[in-house]
Amino acid sequence: MTISHVWFVKSLEYSDTAKLSKVVNRVNWTITSDDGAGHVWSRGVSSPVGIPNPNTFTDFETLTEEYVLGWRTPSFIAAQEALAAADIQVLIDAETAAVGVGVPW
Repeated sequence: MTISHVWFVKSLEYSDTAKLSKVVNRVNWTITSDDGAGHVWSRGVSSPVGIPNPNTFTDFETLTEEYVLGWRTPSFIAAQEALAAADIQVLIDAETAAVGVGVPW
């Protein structure tokens, strides 16, 4: 089963520091996963952002979704996509589970 995953930035949490304004400290992500067979799952996840380097800091107003998506680490992506795949498998298992009606006597 091949599952495609699409990531979105739902929101950015930020605060001001003594030297910088609107420093992003948390990203709220949405990942939507689709197995191509009618099983779609969407999940939200948040991750903290490390302390910025003032020399390479990008102003909040110039951030793009594509740029922020680049902040994800490969291990974070792999872990979240594995969880999404497991959620889709639960949907599939629920559809194919044997259901019966009756009494044991």
